[in-house]
Amino acid sequence: MAKNVNIFYSNWTNTGEKVQVDKWTVDFRIEWQDYTGQAHSWEGVVTFPNDLALVPAKWLKEEMLDLILRAARKKLNVDPDLDELDLDNISFIGGFENDLYQYPEAVNNWHDPQPYPTGDRLTRVNSPVRKGNYALRVEVRSGDDYGWSGERAELYGMYGGDGLQIYENESSGTQFYAISIYLPSDWSPPVTNDPWEPYGVFMQLHGPDVLSASPSFSLNVLNTYFVHMHSGDADDLNNPSVANIEKYDCGSVVLNGWVDFIFKVKWAKTFTGEVEVWRRNPGADFVKVVSVADIPTLVFKSSVGGGVVGNHYWKTGFYRSTEPDLTNVVYLDCHTRGLTFKDVNIMAFGEV
Repeated sequence: MAKNVNIFYSNWTNTGEKVQVDKWTVDFRIEWQDYTGQAHSWEGVVTFPNDLALVPAKWLKEEMLDLILRAARKKLNVDPDLDELDLDNISFIGGFENDLYQYPEAVNNWHDPQPYPTGDRLTRVNSPVRKGNYALRVEVRSGDDYGWSGERAELYGMYGGDGLQIYENESSGTQFYAISIYLPSDWSPPVTNDPWEPYGVFMQLHGPDVLSASPSFSLNVLNTYFVHMHSGDADDLNNPSVANIEKYDCGSVVLNGWVDFIFKVKWAKTFTGEVEVWRRNPGADFVKVVSVADIPTLVFKSSVGGGVVGNHYWKTGFYRSTEPDLTNVVYLDCHTRGLTFKDVNIMAFGEV
């Protein structure tokens, strides 16, 4: 349920307009004692809305106000439909209501920041926020080269409700994920080749470090949002019979508004994997923007460990191509992992 909900109302008015509503009937048996102690009972049918005419106006107004408030809360999505949620299907709830840095243990949170100390590169803010009280503000400046390539400020190590790190591998099966991103009005995308083409990753699945490979799956933002895959055998990434290097467009960016993503991945070493992505702009419904099947979605090297797929781990924040003079700020919220679209949607965004 929502917290700290303040409700103000005024100008209760009978408009005199007549509207059509469904007629309902209810079978009743009522037993009561009057003020003298004599017992009474009645059985019959009560109709709605007809019998409301029998209710004193003051009583009716009080009850109708309660119904109207319930309708308003539903219309505005003040309260998520938690009764529709199966929590057993949720493995990660990663909003930013808790501290960013949780070491050595983390529960439903990210484990480690890069850089550390985070300074002003990774901060919790209370505006803008997609859901709850806090979102993650990420700032990357020229020279923020923490790592072996590019510039970045990221959180890594997705830890579930059991306090254990969540890895993706061949046993992960099919999973659904949610994330929401907000770009401010002064957004300028990375444009520099360094030596690869420009990139701007805000969520990525990183393969085992021993592979020294690009993320097998990443969500990116430049002038558009897109999925970038580097999956399959990293010993021969340019061979389409054993690997998959592809971009899947997710549409143009939106400034000054939260854009929600839900994505589904069937994790696979071989060409049996799948990726589907749904996108929702502010005030709109989800639209499927990516649907691809028969691809690998994990990365390995046939020359390492006999080609066994190791544990992949999640990172989020902003990881970009090296820029000589550019500061990027992005806001992220609502990270969620689960087994169904419906449960992830409710948990992340409070909606069915």
